[in-house]
Amino acid sequence: MSAGTTADVERDGDWLVVSWPREVDMANADSVRAQTLGEMRNTDEGLTVNLSSVSYIDSAGLRSLLTIRRLLADRQQRVMLVIPEGSVLDRAIEIAGIPAVIPVHRSIADAHAHR
Repeated sequence: MSAGTTADVERDGDWLVVSWPREVDMANADSVRAQTLGEMRNTDEGLTVNLSSVSYIDSAGLRSLLTIRRLLADRQQRVMLVIPEGSVLDRAIEIAGIPAVIPVHRSIADAHAHR
């Protein structure tokens, strides 16, 4: 995987925060999803996927978000997204129906306030 295609991972107690790379598409979506899920511990309460730096996401990336949500729901772990106001992702996320199944917050602080 080339530079800039992996996610940055941080821990906040029993919550994982993963910041996805600038582009998430069919070339790296499986790897980013695997990295994200690989960092989750069974004892984690949940996951925040920070999409603040993402400027492009295709259907493979959107599918990865839905897969993560399904797998974590099976484990009774929560997931939420951070997408800044006015992001180029807003339309794609809406069309895919993601806000109906994954809470979307406009900042990390807002997401953490709703954990």
